[in-house]
Amino acid sequence: MTEKIQIVIKPRLSLSSVNVLKPLHVIAIALLLAGAAGLVSDTIGEIIGPIEYNGYLGYSFDGVDTTVHTVEWMFEEEIGESFIIIQAPPGWSHEVTSNSVILTGGTLAPGDDLEVKVSFRRYVESGEKPLSAVGLTSDGGALPAEGVLEVSNLILLRLLALLSQFSVPLLAGGVIVGGVGMFWPREPTDTVPGEPIEKTPPYIPTEEDEPTQEDEEEQSCSVGYRWMHQVMDLTVGPGSEEGLLYRALPDDPLPLRAIGYDRHYLIHECTCPKTGSVSRESYLMFANVRYEWSIIRGKGGFIDKNDENLKKQDAGEQVIYMPPDIEDPTEKEEVTVMVTVYHDDATKPPDHDPVTAYLDMEITREIAEEGEGSKTDTEYTDPGELRDEYLYKLTLRKETQIGSQPPESAGGDCVPAKEWMVGGSIEGNIVHTPTDVAYGDYVRLKASGSDTDELSLICNPGGEGGCVKEDSVGVTVNDVLNYQWSADKGTFPRGGYGRECVWRAPDTPGPVNITLQISDKGDQFGDEPKTYRTKIIVQKLGIDLVKPPKSWLPDAANGAFKALATTYVCRDGKWTTPGRRKYVKAKLTKVSREPGVCLNYPKDGKNNPDLFFHEEQNRDRYLQYHDETDSADCPTEILVAGDNPAHQKHHLYAVSKRMENTAQPVIRVEDYGATGHLTATANHCVQIPPRDDASKKHEDCKEGSNTIKLPRDENGNDIADGAKQDLNGAPANQDNDPKPTGEGNGDGLTNYEEYRGFVVGGRRNVAMTVGPMVLNLPMGSAKQHTRTNVKKKDVFVYDADFLGTGMLDVTGLDIHILYLEDLFNGTDKREINFNHGRHHGGLQHGLWLRNQNMPGLYGRACGGANGPPKNKTHICINVAVNTAAGEPANRLANSIGHELCHGLNIWHHGEGGNHACGNASWNFTANSQGRLTSGNISCIMRYDQYAIAWCHDAHHTHMYATLTAQPDGTVNVVYNDPVGTMLCKDNAGTGLNNAGAGHINNATRGNCQGQLKVKDW
Repeated sequence: MTEKIQIVIKPRLSLSSVNVLKPLHVIAIALLLAGAAGLVSDTIGEIIGPIEYNGYLGYSFDGVDTTVHTVEWMFEEEIGESFIIIQAPPGWSHEVTSNSVILTGGTLAPGDDLEVKVSFRRYVESGEKPLSAVGLTSDGGALPAEGVLEVSNLILLRLLALLSQFSVPLLAGGVIVGGVGMFWPREPTDTVPGEPIEKTPPYIPTEEDEPTQEDEEEQSCSVGYRWMHQVMDLTVGPGSEEGLLYRALPDDPLPLRAIGYDRHYLIHECTCPKTGSVSRESYLMFANVRYEWSIIRGKGGFIDKNDENLKKQDAGEQVIYMPPDIEDPTEKEEVTVMVTVYHDDATKPPDHDPVTAYLDMEITREIAEEGEGSKTDTEYTDPGELRDEYLYKLTLRKETQIGSQPPESAGGDCVPAKEWMVGGSIEGNIVHTPTDVAYGDYVRLKASGSDTDELSLICNPGGEGGCVKEDSVGVTVNDVLNYQWSADKGTFPRGGYGRECVWRAPDTPGPVNITLQISDKGDQFGDEPKTYRTKIIVQKLGIDLVKPPKSWLPDAANGAFKALATTYVCRDGKWTTPGRRKYVKAKLTKVSREPGVCLNYPKDGKNNPDLFFHEEQNRDRYLQYHDETDSADCPTEILVAGDNPAHQKHHLYAVSKRMENTAQPVIRVEDYGATGHLTATANHCVQIPPRDDASKKHEDCKEGSNTIKLPRDENGNDIADGAKQDLNGAPANQDNDPKPTGEGNGDGLTNYEEYRGFVVGGRRNVAMTVGPMVLNLPMGSAKQHTRTNVKKKDVFVYDADFLGTGMLDVTGLDIHILYLEDLFNGTDKREINFNHGRHHGGLQHGLWLRNQNMPGLYGRACGGANGPPKNKTHICINVAVNTAAGEPANRLANSIGHELCHGLNIWHHGEGGNHACGNASWNFTANSQGRLTSGNISCIMRYDQYAIAWCHDAHHTHMYATLTAQPDGTVNVVYNDPVGTMLCKDNAGTGLNNAGAGHINNATRGNCQGQLKVKDW
């Protein structure tokens, strides 16, 4: 930030540089000046000054993004009493005091120059005069600067001053003119022109001419004085008659300053009783004033420090206005503040009516999204920022004050003079500095002060022929004091001036030294300034968050998390509550954007943010911004109708409508694997590391990021620490399910995918004939969401015809039945993790189970060779054959399990091998050793009740059935081998396949459990 002031008085006319002015002309001008000087020297000076000199006061600034609405130049009394304002800039009003020039009502932008054309009415010694200036900005700041006033030789004004000091009235008979000589006007006579004039001899006094007491009284000047009020005026800042726009942080108050002046004249009169002449001078003096503030319309109130109770009335030169909460940026608050300035100086009468000004405020809340944010295919990294401000339109209403003019100065036999003398020294103190000050607080400092001066009014004899003795009288008057505040930290937003002054605390902790200097304004006796000091301790402000419980897991079916942010003040080395009330901002970053809500629902899932602020539950307390909706086509049903209420927005930023010590925005969840980071901020607050739970307290004033991760994930693998799938921080893309044993570990689903989970079950209507009617009846089961077991392999079966999975459970797999085709992305794709995103290993497929009429077949696994699920397009079961008369009761379950196992890479024990065996009388079908019927007699992958016997290649048969000849010549066959109900773990023949002594029907493959393979990639 840089400020500069330009303060220069430039000569317009110099006697030494104007050749046309001959000596006689100079004398003529001097005579004219001399003739008037004894009467109205200031009046003549106002004519002569602009002729001789013309300059300007200037002010400009740059380096800050604000505007200035008030500029005050301050200088010595000698300068102020001599200034003439020739022209003020358009749109600005001006005020001249004894030691300052104040411009208000306009607007000065960075880089622009403000110039006030000025001159002098009285002589001022040449040289550089130190002075200072301050600009009050629209955002509540002050831009001080220092400079010098360059004054060259003022010849004519110097001559006028000399004449005024030594001359007597022209009409009284003569004028002394700068050493030119003395000229007496000739008295009128009635003599004839050309005749000699008879001269009167000089008068020589005698004893008879000794003065009497009456003569002495007549020869003594008589002093008198009276007071008159000239004008009182008032302005209030920031504000202007046109309406000034002012921006501030929404939870910062608005400091206001009143600038008033009350000008009185002391009229000093000197009477010469002998001649009856009266001389007169008028002395301009400023009286002390007091200010009263009142809110006469609207909400809000006055405070002495942030978070104090509001007052509707206050007093002092500077006050702090706290606006109301504005909950809706489309609305505005209208407030009127009445400011009244009163005459408050008994030593400078008369008392008179006060002057009142009105500051009309239109206050709105302006919230704007800033920055485009950033995102990737898998997350909304950062939505951008939010600018939250209060916008004030400040319109000043006041009447223009027209002052009374004092009587003109007059000359006579007695010459008025004055002399200021010490009455009493300046007395004062700092009377109010609040405690418990925190970052960014606005604080009102208060002082007291007084100073009385003695004014001696003198009437001096002016010359021969009149009064010869002086007279004098003493007058005690109060001085008007300057209160100049400074601090080694923080700022004075309305300038460091005034008995009551507003100071804004810095955002740094520790002691701040406050200094007050009380001095004369310079109109009266020059007392020594007094300096007073105090100290304010500034405490840190902070804001934290509470981590979610470990047990909290994201639930897409209208799941929610209520955050808890709290503000604190650092007291005695610990964060303590309550902190300051603030507008709290909550921001979601690094929010996952997985398709859908889980791995298999819904089909064609959208990539909206998985976490966002809950539009309904936050409506009353929070405003929401940065909508990152990718698609408004969100499912309203996840498990049951309406469990994900309709919504159109996905906001990642929320800010409280009202100032609060604790904020609890609600975050909505729309994915079972949702992750994101939440950060809370507030103006002037540092971040405090989050607490583990709300019952914990901070043991110190430590600072650090308050960002929490949803859900709690200390190890950073995007799986909730409280979820079984976390495995103490195992990699999210790991797929290492060890059970049940088979061909390798894993089931094609990573740990994160199993944590994110699946929707299973589902109901759909099926046409069923009931008597003469065809009814659509709901079949299936309620939809459920499941997070699968990362230690156990999973298989998903789309049961198109509600057959059940039979004996598939003998595999030891976790079996998940789907009754809705969309849950595995349709029968053409059969993908179970089609909504994959982060931490994905590869596509995993389910098995499609259906009922199909296939004459002569129990079932069939269709598609490519046996292998993992991706190889088989569908599994067909002939329900009619499996449930035909004479079939074992568990035949259907066996067939379903058998065929589904083909979709899991499990083969028959052997292939083929049926042949005719026996003799001519007992010819039957047998199965060769190591083929379809071999191996473990109870394995579901063995063909049971398929052959009468098994035999060696030499047709040595071992019977599976008992054959009984019937009278009609037929043979009754009773099978003795059981329907399989398990998976074998080796190839050894058991039961009827083990006749001992080398007659064992071992399977060619066998070890069906070891063949099990679920993983597709």
